Amino acid sequence: MADLEAPGPGDSPDHAALRSMATLLSRLAGQEKRELEEVSAALRRLGAGAFGVCVTCRETIALARLRAVPAARFCMQCQANREVVP
Repeated sequence: MADLEAPGPGDSPDHAALRSMATLLSRLAGQEKRELEEVSAALRRLGAGAFGVCVTCRETIALARLRAVPAARFCMQCQANREVVP
């Protein structure tokens, strides 16, 4: 057991690589979680009869946008307004 814990040559790059991999996996897991939450929210909107309706302006979201981003919550205009940096 002591041999496994003792630092050896090359341990620093190995540990750095493991930390980088852990960080990447954590970010991917967070992204997947957000995507699943968006899909769940879209399914709730579908069940409530609000799928395809912009949550901001209540206008219909274009079919082309829904095909590109099925879980879209905003029409193109409202999405663009949200992305503008003040």
